[in-house]
Amino acid sequence: MALFESLKGTDLYTRARAYEQYAQKHPATRLARVLVEEAMQIRRLLLAVSTGQPTAPVEGLRARSFSAPNAIVEGQVPSLGVEVLGPAKGAILFVRKSGDLAYVSRPMVAAGTGYFRSDISLEQARAPGVEYFIEAVGPDGRGQAVVGSDAEPIKLEVQRQPTPRAEHYEVSVTMLTDYADWNRLKGNDWAWQTEGSMGVRITDVGLRAVRSGFGVYRGEGGSLDELDKLGVSRRVGLTYGYLEAEFGVSSFTGLIARGIIGLQESGVTGGAQGFIRLGNDKSTNLLLGGEVLGGVGLRGITELDLNIFERVPIVLRTEVTNQPAGEPKSSVTPVGQSQEQAEVGARAIAQIGYRIVPTFVVAVRGSYEGRTIRHAGPGGGAAVSYQW
Repeated sequence: MALFESLKGTDLYTRARAYEQYAQKHPATRLARVLVEEAMQIRRLLLAVSTGQPTAPVEGLRARSFSAPNAIVEGQVPSLGVEVLGPAKGAILFVRKSGDLAYVSRPMVAAGTGYFRSDISLEQARAPGVEYFIEAVGPDGRGQAVVGSDAEPIKLEVQRQPTPRAEHYEVSVTMLTDYADWNRLKGNDWAWQTEGSMGVRITDVGLRAVRSGFGVYRGEGGSLDELDKLGVSRRVGLTYGYLEAEFGVSSFTGLIARGIIGLQESGVTGGAQGFIRLGNDKSTNLLLGGEVLGGVGLRGITELDLNIFERVPIVLRTEVTNQPAGEPKSSVTPVGQSQEQAEVGARAIAQIGYRIVPTFVVAVRGSYEGRTIRHAGPGGGAAVSYQW
């Protein structure tokens, strides 16, 4: 009532503007929509009066073709075009943000006979959406809604710009210790290896992962004749570091290369590992490859990583190796020590893990290894890994 009292004696333009401002400030009032519709009718009346034309709708004006977009992303400028049939000399686009009551109008640009186009501004094209309708203007200056209407506008959803997600690389830390006895716990043919590593997984295809770590290898061995008949053996020791890279040829196939450098009694030595991985490293996969370790020996490896149980990862591994005494000792070997290299033997390993939480796994392993039926023994170990 205060609004109406303040408008006594004012002109129609002032009334229309006041109605629109009131509706914008008080959108929840039940009279807001009525005030906006009243303001639009007043503006149409003013247009008709200024041209000396009646206010009846223009006959024959209609949209021939118009394809309404369903949605856009915030930051895009949607361009609308309409083909109008009839004696149209122009068109006007009315736009408002979803939830607003008042429309903002802008003339559309002629784009050929009967074609008109206009953009929705960036200020208006904000989430959650906008509403619009199009009026065609006849030769006498009168307007006629041809796409939507002020009471039933076309709705256009505006989706928020997706927030860029920081690229996340998986980092893992692993510790493993493994003991293998090759000769019925006699203590003259054994190997103990402890290894720790940290790795970063980058992607599936291309440079998949980079890993670096350290290891301590200790063992004792020799030839079967020396161990079982002469009763002599040779101690082996190596402390080393390594750098490893995995390259994904595809999400299913990967190539792994590791370079090793370390110290033993005779000085600096080196080694290498190479594998082909069949299957993605995040699911069940098969590793085929081998290792050469200076002063220690050779090892061929086949490993099946089973990830078919969500909380229980399983590793089945076989090795064919002449470690730990896989290289003959030099001629300066003290008397009473083995001077020959160990024979080739085979080893079978089974490791069972448990995911305490999805990122933390503990595991135990058991093994049996032998160079002959009578020259064999058990082994075991443990592992722990964490990733984030």
